[in-house]
Amino acid sequence: MIPAILSNVVVILYEPKDPINIGTTLRAMKNMGLSHLRVIEPAADDLWRISVAAPRSEQEIRAIQRFSSLEEALRDISYTVGLTARMRKANYTVMPPREACPVLLERAAQGKIALLFGREDSGLPNSALTLCDAYITIPTNPDYSSLNLAQAVLLMTYELSLAAQEQPFQIREGKRTFPPADHAQLEGMFQQIETALWEIEFFKSQTSRGIMRSIRNIFSRAALDEREVQVFRGIFNEIIQFLKRQGIEPGKRPE
Repeated sequence: MIPAILSNVVVILYEPKDPINIGTTLRAMKNMGLSHLRVIEPAADDLWRISVAAPRSEQEIRAIQRFSSLEEALRDISYTVGLTARMRKANYTVMPPREACPVLLERAAQGKIALLFGREDSGLPNSALTLCDAYITIPTNPDYSSLNLAQAVLLMTYELSLAAQEQPFQIREGKRTFPPADHAQLEGMFQQIETALWEIEFFKSQTSRGIMRSIRNIFSRAALDEREVQVFRGIFNEIIQFLKRQGIEPGKRPE
């Protein structure tokens, strides 16, 4: 029996180049009991080639959701993990799949989560990594570390399916007073925080990237709900309004 918790897991492909890889990804997902696939700006969208790579999956192929931007695809997602082939120097939380899966399933018990996979040739760009809450690297032979897209999806979804069967997680309905904040709500909060911090001249350099990355990490670990996001937005909005009421010239964000 497929664990119900997997219905809250969405796989997202970022700008895949080959329709065959969309099909093999869908096949790997179906093998492991997942069915929700989203695709961002595929280079080609050949349904016949997708179906060749994923036989007897007509219903799942019709259900593939297509988006013009990653931000739009993540709007209803409460937690996003990016699959990356290498460790990054920035302040990222990077885990192997087996360590990450209990965390992911705990998040999936509260709302939709996303597994984000990058382009076949170059992986996820920094602009996409910035929108992730955590990162997973699949351990491989350092002398031959490259995995194709479907291999990475199969390995990750296998670990997730195995973890869901070994330690059952139940989707929580009605347990929280407010539902978990989704990506769109969190992004709105982060934009408001960054604006307020520029206006009080908190940032001492020409970029806010490093500090905002740390702020994102803090709030990601906190797993805010909708009400909590509203509280923080109210706080930072009041900072902005206070400057205006006091006639204080706000600091400016660099162009």
